[in-house]
Amino acid sequence: MNEVITVDRRVFAAELKAAGNNLKNVSIPPALSNRRSVEEFVRLITDCRACAVENLVAIGQHLREAKEELDHGEFGPMLKRIKFSEGTARKYRAISAHPVISNRSNWNALPPSWTTLYELTKLPPDVLEARIADGTVTPELEGTAVASLRGEPAGSPMRCGVEKRIAELEAELKAMRETARDRERELQRENDLLRSEVEVLRAELEGREASRRSQMARQRWRPASSNW
Repeated sequence: MNEVITVDRRVFAAELKAAGNNLKNVSIPPALSNRRSVEEFVRLITDCRACAVENLVAIGQHLREAKEELDHGEFGPMLKRIKFSEGTARKYRAISAHPVISNRSNWNALPPSWTTLYELTKLPPDVLEARIADGTVTPELEGTAVASLRGEPAGSPMRCGVEKRIAELEAELKAMRETARDRERELQRENDLLRSEVEVLRAELEGREASRRSQMARQRWRPASSNW
């Protein structure tokens, strides 16, 4: 690959002037290269990792907002459009809701993998912060190693069974909460519709009452016919 070399023209002009415009006496300044240093590549890669974690957290936040703002029956079809399962969406939402993972000051130390980040959400915030501080949690951490952060052997039958039951109960609880929120929205919409119908009927009744009073007033002041 050809290397592009550039020279600072102002430095070269100063050197040429100092040499009495004699090019032979000019000390050519060191060339500047487009080759970057190790430190710059470390910064670029680290920033990309942080951006990856940031994007994963942002996806979870958007899913949480969509869950809250969309009408009943809209969230599921939306997930199909972005090719997310209900379980995947739930894990992303858990990632964005975790106070340590969603803290941008920790993104450089976190693994840029949504599956590993979800495993980290199972750690209490204080434990995760301590593991970040002592260097146990790094961008290279894999999800299978997260179990050891709590001092428990990964993959043990008892642990797997307990975790599975906990996950089932958590999923059931979240589903119940979501169902309750959906029902609350439905009741609110029904209440709004009934209120609108009441307002329409009240306006119609008032209109009829006003018409009746007007008719009675005209009859009261109508002159009696004379018999000739």
